Amino acid sequence: RNSAYLVQQRFTASDRVFGSIGVRLDHNSRYGNNVSPKVGVGAFLQPYRNGALSSAKVFFNAGRGIKNPTFGELYDSAFSDGNPGLSPERARTVDAGVEATFNDQRFLGRVTYFNNQYNDQVAFKSTGPGVDGRPDYINIDASEAKGWEIEGALQRPVAGGLTAAAGYALVDTRVISFVSSSQQFQPGQPLLRRPKHSATMRVGYARGRATVNVNLRYVGQRHDAAFLGLSTIAGRSVDITVNPAYTLTWLGAEVRFARSTTAFARIDNLTDTTYESALGYPGLPRAVVGGVRFSLTK
Repeated sequence: RNSAYLVQQRFTASDRVFGSIGVRLDHNSRYGNNVSPKVGVGAFLQPYRNGALSSAKVFFNAGRGIKNPTFGELYDSAFSDGNPGLSPERARTVDAGVEATFNDQRFLGRVTYFNNQYNDQVAFKSTGPGVDGRPDYINIDASEAKGWEIEGALQRPVAGGLTAAAGYALVDTRVISFVSSSQQFQPGQPLLRRPKHSATMRVGYARGRATVNVNLRYVGQRHDAAFLGLSTIAGRSVDITVNPAYTLTWLGAEVRFARSTTAFARIDNLTDTTYESALGYPGLPRAVVGGVRFSLTK
């Protein structure tokens, strides 16, 4: 049984300073009580206005959190063995950044630095094919993720209806301490399936009742668990590998025929890229989707 109680207070001062402070109490019938505080503050260095520099603000957030193991992680599933001895995950998160708008708020830019630390993080460690009686879920004593996020957007259309947005993330993860001899979770080893480099981009164009948009997502190289002998070095099976990077593209369009009727079409994985988001699980090939949306109003 899980219960939670949250108290939060938001405040502003002089129309330039804003923030919130809160605390959450979680009660779990298995793990007992846990208190998680959080605070966030920000300030406008330049309030919203018309001009080349339309606004500028800085922000800072810090907090603690908890995540209890799931039922499947504790008591197993059809394909893995649970671990009743798991401890709850605990996290300490900090982020800070600056955001600015330009040209009468037409363009937006944001840069954020984050530094997160995790204790007793629950991770999957395959011990072999199927259910073999050995726990597949373990606690990593300590790990961290830190890095930068850079975002930019064309918030107001140009050239009659063009909008765009892009983002890039540099995420540096590593295991800080772990007592197991597993190759996957040695101190200094990156966390599994967390790409160091990733990016997204969206471009849309609207004219009259028609809209066209293109979306791209780049996922960089990332470490992964190698199980069932799917990865080998010099003919010897290893339990860790590096998955290659990939880029996916989506193309979509829609036309509104009436206030309540819109026809749409979408092509997923436009370039028919072959990729694996996780080792051994191929991604979907190119797919075409189309249809009509109706909204019912009085």
